[in-house]
Amino acid sequence: MTRSAPCPTQRAFALLRQASQHRNRKLRDVAAEIIRQVTGESPQPACAFVVSRQHA
Repeated sequence: MTRSAPCPTQRAFALLRQASQHRNRKLRDVAAEIIRQVTGESPQPACAFVVSRQHA
């Protein structure tokens, strides 16, 4: 993939999915590789969230 003009979210996801399938790699790994190539840094993990459940 090359850096070019911004693309809509759905198109960007479709490109990631296509690259993932073509390379037989998980989509998250392809996305992380792109982040490393563009920023020079590894992506930070997403913040965990807790779903609160109320007991009856």
